Parts: sequence; structure tokens; C-alpha cells
Amino acid sequence: MARTLAGKWRADGAAWRGLGRPGARAGRRAPVPAGISASGTEPRPKPPVFAGCLARALRANGWTAPGIALAIGLVGTPAVMSQTAHAGAWTYEAGTGQAILQGSAVTSANAFGPSSELFASRSFDKVEATLTFEYGLTDWLTLIAAPQLLYVDLGPPWPSSYAGPGYTDLGARARLWQGDGPLGAAVVSAQIVARLPGTGDSASAAAVGYQDAELDLRLLFGTSFMLWQKPAYLDLQIAQRQRFGDPPDELRFDATLGVRVAPRWQVLVQSFNVISEGAGEGPDFSASYEYYKLQLSGAYDLSAALTVQVGIIGTVFARNAPQETGAVASALYRF
Repeated sequence: MARTLAGKWRADGAAWRGLGRPGARAGRRAPVPAGISASGTEPRPKPPVFAGCLARALRANGWTAPGIALAIGLVGTPAVMSQTAHAGAWTYEAGTGQAILQGSAVTSANAFGPSSELFASRSFDKVEATLTFEYGLTDWLTLIAAPQLLYVDLGPPWPSSYAGPGYTDLGARARLWQGDGPLGAAVVSAQIVARLPGTGDSASAAAVGYQDAELDLRLLFGTSFMLWQKPAYLDLQIAQRQRFGDPPDELRFDATLGVRVAPRWQVLVQSFNVISEGAGEGPDFSASYEYYKLQLSGAYDLSAALTVQVGIIGTVFARNAPQETGAVASALYRF
């Protein structure tokens, strides 16, 4: 939950062309690591299966009991970052939660055409800062709030820029099932998030793609397991993004694989994917689109409560969408 850096083609693409082609996470799209994760899964309580696997792995490598206890405390439960305010499948215990501050910066000077051919296009730069709050109202229900600040700059031939509020996300995630999955401890959740635009009546072409309300309906699955004798987790999310106004609705799929390579370090591989459900209305949204982004990052636990993360992101394949490259940095505080 950074929109991570994945962004959305309507916002990015529309700005990219200055015409309003749709444009994170995606991918949301990202948000930010905690425990052993990167999209916002519950850092506590600790699943017995996961903690047991970690303890056995550390003991096999010569760790003593105090060191094992410290490592398990730092690892917590997988918490996965995603592209915006969207967290991972885990919910939080009542009265606990996390706050994530994420910043991202992307740039684009090329785009993928109707046949996915790459060509030089109108340039644009985008910077986002998102503050995501997640709070366990009950053990099975987590509340979500995520205001955002946005800066978009479009290049020639019609330079334009926008600086101000982006989307504000408000919603909740409910745990539907928790138990033992095929790989280890697992959870299934459902999430609904209303996305409220903050651009107002801005006439700037750079604000196109951020001017209409959206509703994100999401099904999430998370599981923890051992990978190459290292604690790991997998977070999978599929979403229907209802977009009001001219933009078309979207089908979204996000995936995160996190591996704790050392007691305080984790490596994250994330994929943010968007497919429009046809074209939208009006000249700004006259063509369908799709894009697929890959994010690689590393996270470090400064303490049991504070984790920082730095990564890179880029569009690996698309159709009628810009080719973005950029960086993301975040800090997560658990309480």
C-alpha cells in the first residue's frame, strides 16, 4: 500500500500524453515493508508455523536461544507492501497497526504503442508521497486510511504541471479464513477501498487521471513458508477497480515474494499488473490499455517497530502505456 510506485495508466498515461490515457499498485501499489514483507501484512501475532520454521533454521546455523528470540521478534508476521494503500492479506490484532510513509519518483520518455512497440513519446515526471495508516478495529477487521501528495510534470510540446493533493484512500480489510495452506500458515481476506480525488477542478493536463473517484474491490491471499532454508512469504491480490467518469474500469493483479535473507534484512520481488476493461469515454480514454511492472527492493529492520525500504521499479511490458522507471523509499512503524 506504495499507490506504490506502480501508479495507474490513466493518471500516468493521461499525463504522459497530455490527453488523458489512463495511468500504483499499481500497484498499489507498493506499499512498504514490515516484518518480513512489503505490502502490509500483519506484523503480529506471529504464526506458530512461521516462527517455528525460523527458529529451526536459525538453530541449524548455530544461533543461541537469545539470538533466536530476538530474530523471531524482529521478523513478526509477513507484512507486504503494495502499490498504494493496499496492504497484504493479514489483518491486525485489535488495537495494533502500522503507519507507512512512502515516497516514489518515476520518469518516462518512451511509450508502448497499440502493438506494444516501443517509441519515443512525450516525457513526464511524477513524484508521490503517501502516508498510510492501518489499524486493527478487531482481530479480523483492519481499517485503512491513506492521504497522498502528488507532483506531475509534462514535457513538450505542451508543458504542464500539477502539484497538490492526489487520491485519499479510505477502506477496510476483513479476514475471511486463516489456517494451514499448502505451503504453510495462510490467510484469505477481502478488502474494499474508496479512492477520493484531491485535484478539485484543476484544468491542468497533468491532473488528468486523478480527477474521478474510484472503488477498489480486492481479494487477497497470503502464506508464509521456508524457501532455500530462509523464512519467506507470498502475497497474491486480485482486484476489480471501478472508475467513475470517463476512464474504463480495470482488472488488477499484484504479487509479492519476500525472503528474509538475514535476521534484519529481507529482499522483495513485486509485480503490479493492470488490464483495462475496454476503452473509456471521451477523447482522453479512447483506447484500451494494459501494463506490467516489476519492483525489486530491500528492507532493513532498524528495530522491532521500525523498518525502512529502498527499491527500483519499471514497466517491463505494456500496450498503449508509458514505459516508466523510478525509485521508491519507505519507512514503516508498527504499534
